[in-house]
Amino acid sequence: MPSTSKTIESSTAAFAKDITKFLTDKRGAKIKALQDAAAKEKKKGAKDAPEKDAEKSKDKPKDFGAKLVTATFVLSKRAITQNRTPETQAELISNGKSWTPASAHVIDMARHVDLMYGPPGKTAKLSWDLKGAFGSGEEHFATLSELKTKWNALMKTHDLKNFAGKDGWSDKDSFHFEIAESKVPRGDPKIDKCLAHYAKLTRIDGRSKNTKFENGTWKSTLAPHLKKIEDAKKKAEEEKRKAELAKLTFSGALKSSQTLLKNANKSTSGAGKPLAGILPETEEDTGKVTRKPISLQAPLVWDSLARSIFETLGLAETKGFDIKLLCEVSYDLVTHQYLSQSFVDRLKVSCAVIYNTPAAFAMKMSVKTKTDLALAKSAKGVSGTVVFDVVLANPIDKESATVTMTFKDGKVSATAKHG
Repeated sequence: MPSTSKTIESSTAAFAKDITKFLTDKRGAKIKALQDAAAKEKKKGAKDAPEKDAEKSKDKPKDFGAKLVTATFVLSKRAITQNRTPETQAELISNGKSWTPASAHVIDMARHVDLMYGPPGKTAKLSWDLKGAFGSGEEHFATLSELKTKWNALMKTHDLKNFAGKDGWSDKDSFHFEIAESKVPRGDPKIDKCLAHYAKLTRIDGRSKNTKFENGTWKSTLAPHLKKIEDAKKKAEEEKRKAELAKLTFSGALKSSQTLLKNANKSTSGAGKPLAGILPETEEDTGKVTRKPISLQAPLVWDSLARSIFETLGLAETKGFDIKLLCEVSYDLVTHQYLSQSFVDRLKVSCAVIYNTPAAFAMKMSVKTKTDLALAKSAKGVSGTVVFDVVLANPIDKESATVTMTFKDGKVSATAKHG
């Protein structure tokens, strides 16, 4: 493989010079033919015209070149025709202007010539209009077939190949030249860079996909690059979605008043109706949902004034109690993988009373509970209270107490207080 760009540069420049000389000569010959024909016609006219009209029959000199198109070729100095980075090659593939990451341009071993074409009487400009420049019309001085024949001969003279690395003119990329065996080997790191950038352009940056290229001979080589970038894109989108979900906040309230026990005079238990939860209202996929069962119990104990007598008489345990009330709150602490708040569900309140001495049987216990929980959008979790109001009645008076379950950001604690 050639190791320098000097060969392709000089060879293509020489080709452009030679093909332009060919065209210049062809144009000059056509102009001379037109001049000769005009002179012959003028001479014939002079013989036929009266001598008194000789002055009138004289034509002014004509610019026959103005009747012809202009067409030349020059070595292209456009950046896209010079040494390309793998990234630039990827952009050309995306634009449908190239179909390979192994272009000789990537190793600075390819050049283009530019067609400078001008219609009759117009200034020549950069063009790709071969049909306009070459044909069999009155304005043309060379046919496309004549151009191709000379083109092929000069390519052999200057050891130049077409875009496919083959001899002669190519309709697909006519103005491209390279040297034999100047393609990039498939294992070259520049190919991986090109394919990786193509994947980024078409899968992340929103550039056009070249389906012909993607389904062609580079399909299997391109596949891992597409997968890598698509996986990265999917991961980035997922992370973005997670970040957006983490910003979502919800609010809600849970209120209830219930009677658990009423005038209970024996060991028994009471439970309220299960309550609905405070949960997020969204159709978004919030990730894995975890439910952690939580249960908190808080005891209350009463001892009667006659307890010491009962203990002496052996009617009560020395290390016992007269009455014990066990208050309980149970619920599910609900967390969502991508949400920042925690939630509450399946809240239940209950209590159990245990009478342990004869004196206790003269008493009656009532228990009411009040739930007041809320989730604010600014909070990390549910806060509020579940309060157990307890009344213990005996034949001569009443006693009261409260058990308070306090919720704070998903955690709960309990306090008990006699009236």
